[in-house]
Amino acid sequence: MKEIKKQAYQRIDVNDRAYIQQALNNKMPVNKIAEQLGKNPSSIKREIERNREIEPPSGNDCLNKKSCKERNACKKMCNQKLCKFCDDCYKDDQCQNYIKGFCETLIDRSPHVCNGCKSRYTCPYEKYVYKGGVANKKATQKQKDKIRQFYCKFPLSTLMQRIVALEMKIYAGTKKPGISCFAGRFTNQ
Repeated sequence: MKEIKKQAYQRIDVNDRAYIQQALNNKMPVNKIAEQLGKNPSSIKREIERNREIEPPSGNDCLNKKSCKERNACKKMCNQKLCKFCDDCYKDDQCQNYIKGFCETLIDRSPHVCNGCKSRYTCPYEKYVYKGGVANKKATQKQKDKIRQFYCKFPLSTLMQRIVALEMKIYAGTKKPGISCFAGRFTNQ
């Protein structure tokens, strides 16, 4: 097998994210994904954890659902059936016996996403899913926010002073005729 040399740090791009999603859907381990992309496995794992989406439970995720005898917890006149069959009763704000359930496979298996799980569409629990397109939008927005944060650290007057000082240095270095620097201000000659 051809050995892929790991590159110096490079951002994960949209194509990498699409590949990560496809590989996770095919149950490929993180180490193998990293090897294929020429990235560090910890970078891939961080990418997945930062940008995975949480999908709400698709059914009754209460741990007490099998033994529950509760009726009409939602107060919507559904007392003809047990709460475990009602779409509203089993939520934590409705039932005092509700205990949120979780998928043990999701907790035990790295990278802790439901991509590739055969029970993904029938599992009643909260799901963590990596979607390449959504991950790219999140990462792009995060980068834009970092840039905005950097420029917003300075009050506008300080930022303007820095820009003017930089322009003064540029003009002083080029010695353009007609522009000179005097006491920190531009003056025309």
